[in-house]
Amino acid sequence: LADNAPSFVASPGYGNVMVFWQSGNTNNKLESSGNAIRALRGGAVSLGGSAIIERCPVELKSEFDVWGEAGDSIEIMRRMKQQYDPKGILNPGRFIGRI
Repeated sequence: LADNAPSFVASPGYGNVMVFWQSGNTNNKLESSGNAIRALRGGAVSLGGSAIIERCPVELKSEFDVWGEAGDSIEIMRRMKQQYDPKGILNPGRFIGRI
């Protein structure tokens, strides 16, 4: 990412920081992006926060849950999904925990 540094937008009043970067889809750049996402998420979690991936190549989506860690509430969310979408046809795998 050194040759393509990210841009940052911060809203400290809300506690949000948005990071934007484009790195392409070559294997080398995907690996670099994956490492950057892991580092960013690790930093956010260590500060009591989280990191959501709004857009990324499909190749990276298989490696990361774009919503981050679900925590203890994931079982409640799974039961709600089962109750309201028993056939699993509404956005399958697209919500937190790949619900």
